[in-house]
Formats: sequence, structure tokens, C-alpha cells
Amino acid sequence: MKSHKILIVDDSIGGLKVLISIIKQHFPDYTIYQANNGRKALKVLFDIKPDIVITDWEMPEMNGLELSHEIFSNIVTANIPVIMITGVMLSPEDLKEALEAGAVDYIRKPINATELVARINSAIELAESKKEIIKEKERKIVESAILTNHINHFLQKLTSLLERTESGTIEIEGMKSNIANMITKVNGTVKDDSWKSFSKSFNTLHPGFEKTLLEKHNSLTPSEIKLSILARMGLNLKQLAGVLYVTPESIRVSRSRLRKKLDIAPEQNLQAYLSTL
Repeated sequence: MKSHKILIVDDSIGGLKVLISIIKQHFPDYTIYQANNGRKALKVLFDIKPDIVITDWEMPEMNGLELSHEIFSNIVTANIPVIMITGVMLSPEDLKEALEAGAVDYIRKPINATELVARINSAIELAESKKEIIKEKERKIVESAILTNHINHFLQKLTSLLERTESGTIEIEGMKSNIANMITKVNGTVKDDSWKSFSKSFNTLHPGFEKTLLEKHNSLTPSEIKLSILARMGLNLKQLAGVLYVTPESIRVSRSRLRKKLDIAPEQNLQAYLSTL
């Protein structure tokens, strides 16, 4: 059974014990985290990034409804399924309110173990499905980036040809001016536009990554930031070389320098580290 992380939120010690007991019995490989109100849960949430959240509705400081809304409205956590538990808010209107706040499921107290297990399985399936959708989007971004870089490589060759033509003595001044303008535009596209498009797509999927990366490692160069983003997506050596249009050997050297700047131990996986940011 695949291990997952579950965050349980309840201000009742008895309620926490019941949930933990059921989860440990039916999901022994799962890692359980706990908090006694929504505000504390939010702090834990951003540190551990759980696969699902199971929260009581009625709690001090920040209740489950408010917690669910905070999770659902934040782009970083919006894909984390929330299961709401309550023994008081039992009307259809309450259910509607919980779902509108972002909860994906709703359990009434006293908790039935069979029902809870079924709801957890359903939430995990939903979480896994969303992760697969994100991976597919990342794959398409990579394919688009590789295609764009191949096009840019062609444009660079064309630019080189135009530069040689421009240096000839048979060209009229007007033609030279047009060629010079084309060279400028092509160079601008190659250097800036393609990466801006790629970076925008990546940041849509992983908001806050670049900011966190630079907060922890503010000496990274623009090239090292690019390499970090691509390595975060799990690209292999050949794919990295294709996207950045450099040789695999150059990537090896750059990746080695990046690991030193990030202070990553030789046995630590680069992607795994970057995925924690």
C-alpha cells in the first residue's frame, strides 16, 4: 500500500484518538499529523503538504469551515482534498455550505469506521488524479519547450546566415537595414520570449517555487534558476540538454555546480530537494 500523509484537525482529544485509531488500523503505512484548530493546521499544512485533510467543523480560533475555505482559496493548497466531520451541523444546508467552502466530503458523528475508510480512499483517489493531471500538464510544457528550442535553433542558424549576407558588399543599404532588424528580433525571441512563456506556465503549476528558491539561495544566477526549475520537473540529462540546447556534458557540469550552491549532499536527489521548496 502506498504511503500518504493525512492531517487530522480536531480540538477534542477524544475525537483525535478515534480518528487516529481507525486510520492506523486500516492505513498502517500512512503518516498522521494533527492540530487542534484550523489556525495551527494551516501552519502545519504548508510545511508537510499532506495528501488529504480531515477536519472537525466546530473548533476555536479557526473552525473547519474557515480552514477548508483557506485551503481551497490558496493556489498552493487548492488541490488538497478536505473531509469535514461534524456532529452538530447536519442539515442539507450545512452540507451545501461545507462543499461550497471547498470540502470534497462530509462525515457525521459518531464516526463509522467503514464510512471513514471509504471516504479516505475516495479522497486519496481524487488527490492522486489531480497529481496525474499536473504531471501531464508538466509533460506538455516540457514538450513545448523542446519544440520551441528546436525552432529557436533554426532561427539562430537563419540569423547566422543573415549576418553573413549582411556583411556582403553587394547588398543595398535598405536590404541591410531590414536584415539587421530581423536579426535583432530573432535574437530577442531566442533569448527572452521562449523562456518567459515556459516560466509562466511552470509558475502557474508551482506558484511560489522561484520565490522560495531565491529566499533560501539568493546567490543563484538566472541560468541556475532555469536549471533548478527544469530539474524540479524531473527532466533527465538528455531532456535538460534538449530544453537548454547545450551538450549533456555541459549539463553535468552545470548541475554539479548547482548542487554545490544548494549545499546538497552527494547522496541526496536534486529533484527531491527542489520538490520540497
